[in-house]
Amino acid sequence: MKEMDVLRKNLYESRYTVALCCSGMLAEVGRPSMRKQSRDYEIEKKYGHSSEEMFSAACFSTRPEKFFEFYKAEVLPTENMHPGKSYECLRILEERNLIQLIITNNACNYYSKVGCKNVLPLHGDIENNVCINCGKTFNAEYMAKSKGVPCCDVCGKLIRPKVVMFGEMVDNRMMTRAINEIAKADLLLVIGSDLGSPFAGRYVKYFDGRELILINQEESCKDRVADLVIRRPIKDVLCELVETCWANRE
Repeated sequence: MKEMDVLRKNLYESRYTVALCCSGMLAEVGRPSMRKQSRDYEIEKKYGHSSEEMFSAACFSTRPEKFFEFYKAEVLPTENMHPGKSYECLRILEERNLIQLIITNNACNYYSKVGCKNVLPLHGDIENNVCINCGKTFNAEYMAKSKGVPCCDVCGKLIRPKVVMFGEMVDNRMMTRAINEIAKADLLLVIGSDLGSPFAGRYVKYFDGRELILINQEESCKDRVADLVIRRPIKDVLCELVETCWANRE
């Protein structure tokens, strides 16, 4: 049986499917992971510090000017960055009740922007920014358009992005929910990461369902625990899946 036939068959038969969407999804819109060696090298060359140093709670607290210079340029989406076909396909699969939950470490929450309803953003959301003094909230556009350090338009104090920075822990309640959702799934789709990555490895170990399917081009020796590995571009796989699954189901 061909790999796409196996993928469709498992989607049809699963009562509860979770998609664990990783940094490979962002790479498709032109923003590869900061953990990727080539991008981290570019960042260190540009700023004189590694991505872990620049995008950290310590940098935010002690050097907010430097932090926001980095944050606006390297974390917030640029005007020409828009959700691609992969995100649209996930929304369609969710609408057709073939995916019940999306768990992601992407703070640029393109899933909600395209209309996905059931999304658990473990590393926060760039649209959620809070004044450290009065608690007023601001969206990503406000942050991007602020000159220098973004400050509250009510009390003038610093605004903090509610995203998980390097060195910080994921909110315990969200982590517990992610673990519970993965543990009860029949089918787990890991999209955009090899199973050797810290993020995927942290959560995949709680999966005890029927099928673990990986969609990712890069390889890791730990990928062998997957029941099926599809090494093609994410967009190609998801678009083909959307184009064919409904017709086959009918």
